[in-house]
Amino acid sequence: MFKIIVFNINLTNNYYFKVGLISSTTTLIMKYKLVKIDNLSGAKASIYSVIQENESGNFEESFFDSFIEENKILLLSEIKPYYCV
Repeated sequence: MFKIIVFNINLTNNYYFKVGLISSTTTLIMKYKLVKIDNLSGAKASIYSVIQENESGNFEESFFDSFIEENKILLLSEIKPYYCV
C-alpha cells in the first residue's frame, strides 16, 4: 500500500510543489514547479504548465513544451495558431 502526499511551497511568484510516494519500504519525493504560459494567458484566464526537477536539481522543459515538441510536426496546423513554434 502506498500513500501519496502533496506538499505545497509558495516562494514569491514561483509556485513549487512536491509529491511524495511513500510505502513501508520506499520513499520517493519529486519536486515540481508551476509556471505561467504568458502567450496563452490573458485578462480573464491564466494557463500554467508543470516543470519537473531533474536529477541535478534544475528545472528544464515544461510538460507543455515537451508536448508541443513531440506533436508539432503531426499537429502543426492545430498548434501554430495558439502557440508560436
